[in-house]
Amino acid sequence: KETLVRTMQRNYGLPITGQLDDATVTYMMAARCGHKDAPAEFNTFPNRDHWTTNPVTYKIKGYTPDMSPCQVRNTFKKALRVWEEVTALDFVESQSDNADMIIYFGYQEHGDGYPFDGKDGLLAHAFAAGTHALAGDTHFDEGEFWTLGNGRVADTYFGNANGAPCVFPFIFQNVEYSTCTTAGRDDGMEWCATTRNFDTDRQFGFCPHELLFTYGGNANGDPCTFPFVFLNQTYNTCTYDGRSDGYRWCATTSNFDRDSKWAFCPDRSQGTDGGNANGASCSFPFIFNGNSYSECTTVGRSDYRKWCSTTPNYDTDGKYGFCQGDGYSLFLVAAHEFGHTIGLDHSNSQGALMYPMYQKFTNFRLPQDDINGAQNLYPERRTTPLQPLVLEKCGGDFFVDAMLYFGTEIFIFQEDKFWRWNTAPPGPYPISSQWPDLPSSIDAVYQKPNDGPLVFFKGSKYWMFNGARIMEGYPKHVSTLGLPSTGNFKMDAALNWRRSKRRRRTYFFVKNQFYRYNEEKGKMDRGYPKPMSVWRGVPNNIDAAMEDPTRSRYSMFLKGNKVRYLNNYKVEVLQTDPMEFWLGC
Repeated sequence: KETLVRTMQRNYGLPITGQLDDATVTYMMAARCGHKDAPAEFNTFPNRDHWTTNPVTYKIKGYTPDMSPCQVRNTFKKALRVWEEVTALDFVESQSDNADMIIYFGYQEHGDGYPFDGKDGLLAHAFAAGTHALAGDTHFDEGEFWTLGNGRVADTYFGNANGAPCVFPFIFQNVEYSTCTTAGRDDGMEWCATTRNFDTDRQFGFCPHELLFTYGGNANGDPCTFPFVFLNQTYNTCTYDGRSDGYRWCATTSNFDRDSKWAFCPDRSQGTDGGNANGASCSFPFIFNGNSYSECTTVGRSDYRKWCSTTPNYDTDGKYGFCQGDGYSLFLVAAHEFGHTIGLDHSNSQGALMYPMYQKFTNFRLPQDDINGAQNLYPERRTTPLQPLVLEKCGGDFFVDAMLYFGTEIFIFQEDKFWRWNTAPPGPYPISSQWPDLPSSIDAVYQKPNDGPLVFFKGSKYWMFNGARIMEGYPKHVSTLGLPSTGNFKMDAALNWRRSKRRRRTYFFVKNQFYRYNEEKGKMDRGYPKPMSVWRGVPNNIDAAMEDPTRSRYSMFLKGNKVRYLNNYKVEVLQTDPMEFWLGC
């Protein structure tokens, strides 16, 4: 036993006494990485396994309900950037199942022969670069509560706060709220203020909720339907029934037994764990044994776990759940595990990121021990500057400014960025990097027939480009196309219609109307604009439009997070999918 203790103390950089003193026991019980230890400062694997190709691709195959998929993707980008900054490695997200790294969240036995152990204990594990099937793969224990280290990360959706996080407590109609609430609404949707006082600032967003969206499953993000029937029982809330992995789920139609449509429920912004409230949020203040509580408490429990009531009065309702606390920083754990994937073993330097035990860092910077290890494996230095890290905008309204099918690529424009969806890396890229003569964002774009120029719209002006080169005489006013000359004009979308002979017709969509432009004659057709109702199933004020790259008889219309597929010959929407489903993310 003494030999084992001495080995453990050596691996953790502790005084080597062979005795189970308090410090040694504390380290033994702490949360940690699931990879085995080795005594050294920075340390590489025995065969010096490392990436021999660059860039390295990764695919995220599963997400956690603790954070939004957008937050998870951004966090992994930041964690990979830690190693990009000290080596010449580049990490690129891929949608291919053959990506170099497969990343997902698993529960207990999750398919690799190295089961997780539930809450605390082992947090994650990763496999070093190599040629075997699991090389580079990284798995996180879904039994943990994943955050950025300081409690749940909660975006808001829709509303008017552009995705800003909730601010608690906040004032609404002179009442203070410490959780998301349905007060003032009759649709059951939980919301929060994004400043301290809604009454004065009027800033709000909707909180993550199963009536707003779901993820995973087979329902393409549709919200839950309540009540629903599962195994002949009726459910009015998300449930754990039928699953052993700790995920809450719901049906997205009224009868799962008949339709088999289902998805996972997002965790609430201040949701609880365990108890009997199915993940409902704490309700503050609440009454317990006649006393009022305005925060989670250990009163009434012999195990000292913090809990709360999920209704205003526990004494009458008996509904409760356990409070989640700060959780584990997904960024820090991911950065550590990605260190394993590039070839670093554990370090016994207590300040190192690759130290085996979970540590919190303030204002994180990669310690020198880790830099030394990475550069020992990858001595080559960058020959070109590292591109700025571009993160997704999480929360708010999902939107696309414009889309373009150009050659074999799909270009997606959002604010000052664009993505090239059929190429790698897909982006995002600054619009100015490809079309420096354009404004910082655009409203619409299309390509003229027969591989003609690209036409971009912003406000009351339009630009014409041959590839990336602006054509002489541009920009011009939209009135030269026969469109309104008003100063507040905004094009919603432009579509050169595949159905029209020689593609001579281009349609311009503006609010609740559309115009038809004759490309051969260079002028607007008579009798326009006409109402959008002609395009059956296409809403007013669309975000973008383009031809369907996979089906010649269809066009695509986008609004919010929905893609509507219009049959060009019936002029009717026959299919609708979530944007994320179409993009494959």
